[in-house]
Amino acid sequence: MKIGIVGGIGSGKSTVSNILRELGYMVIDCDAVYKDITNEKEYIDLIDKTFPGCVIDGQIDRTILGNQVFNDKNKLAQLNSLAHPLVLKRLDEIINNQDKDVFIEVQVVDDRMKNYLDKILFVSSDVKFRIQRVMARSGYSKEYVKKIIASQTSNEEYEKMATYIVLNNKGPLELRQQLIRLFA
Repeated sequence: MKIGIVGGIGSGKSTVSNILRELGYMVIDCDAVYKDITNEKEYIDLIDKTFPGCVIDGQIDRTILGNQVFNDKNKLAQLNSLAHPLVLKRLDEIINNQDKDVFIEVQVVDDRMKNYLDKILFVSSDVKFRIQRVMARSGYSKEYVKKIIASQTSNEEYEKMATYIVLNNKGPLELRQQLIRLFA
């Protein structure tokens, strides 16, 4: 079974992934899969053609690309339509007939991804905590983080699609206890 780990930026998806790994589950990070793809010449050329100015010295500049797509939902959808088929293909190669549950940390959930996953685990967290976490780890301004959050799926939408929900407002120990209760 493929269980997607979803939530907005700074919600704690990576913390959930790390806890699940500690509990012995296979966890794949879609962002890491995507980063691998962004180093492939074919994809870099595609981004350069579709989003001019986002490739510098043969590499995708994620900040410039982010500024373009987080300000325009159509461009974000266009980026996802380019990336998602490649990510799903790579996920299939990694999973390749696993006979146990596999958790997949997902940054963007569109219809294609929803259909790919069997179940969805939503990591919910108050916006104030999400902003603090992202600013602390990446150095982004509060305004930039708010822009990213505004461009993402809302908590209400995630709740509607979720099979499971965990709340990440109290820290990793409480989060671990919730995950053990759900998947032990």
